[in-house]
Formats: sequence, C-alpha cells, structure tokens
Amino acid sequence: MTSIKHRVLGFLGRIKHPTRETIVEIITITPISIRFCKLDTCDMLGRAFGVDFRGSLAEEYSEEVKELYPKVMKLIETLSRKCYVKIHVIEALTPLGFYKLSRHGGEKLPVIIVNGTKIWEGADWDPEDLSEKICSIA
Repeated sequence: MTSIKHRVLGFLGRIKHPTRETIVEIITITPISIRFCKLDTCDMLGRAFGVDFRGSLAEEYSEEVKELYPKVMKLIETLSRKCYVKIHVIEALTPLGFYKLSRHGGEKLPVIIVNGTKIWEGADWDPEDLSEKICSIA
C-alpha cells in the first residue's frame, strides 16, 4: 500500500505545474494611503484641535506614480485572467526592491521581470499588450 503511495507522489512531484514555472516580478512604487481613525468622532475631535486626520499620504506622491498604479493593477488583473503565473509585486523603496533594481539594471519604474529576465522597464506600455507578451513566455 505504501509503495503505491510513494509511486503516485513521485509521479506527481515530476509533473511541472504551470504556476511553478513562470514567476512575474513587478518592481514599482505603490502609493500608500493611511487613515488614523475611521470614526466620525475622531474627525470632530481633530477639527476641535486643528488636526486633520483625513489627510492621505497618497497625495504626497508625484503624478507619475499616481498614474502608474492603475496600469500596474490592470496588468495584474489581465495576467491573472489570461494565464497561470505567480505575480510578486515588489516595492522599489525596500531593500529587496533596491537589490532587484540594481541587479537587473532598472532605471525607470516599473521594472517587469519574468523568470529572472527583465522584459520591460518604464511607464510607456499597454497592459493588454504586455500581458500577451508575458503569457507567450509562460
């Protein structure tokens, strides 16, 4: 009984699953939005003391970063709909993001890496076209 189990598990271990083969890494800056308190009483209390809790950190980012975020999200949505890939979004302002950018020679964000190879860099791309290219690699 155990020998059949070992044979089946050994066979299943040799099968390459599509998600194990293709890894897409997207190195970008993601705008962060933080609200300190969601209750109306906090807003009223803040106004009484002259503090605005409704402000967002996302307003501090440049227009390029704000325009880039919807394109990246559209690419992720299109990829998850069209083909089986693992998608890793890496924040460019972290040590891992800095390492990946320096390793792959990225100068413009976003940098898109498929299976360890940089295939795109910069913001002038169409999410549909790029997803077709990535799915053809997968």
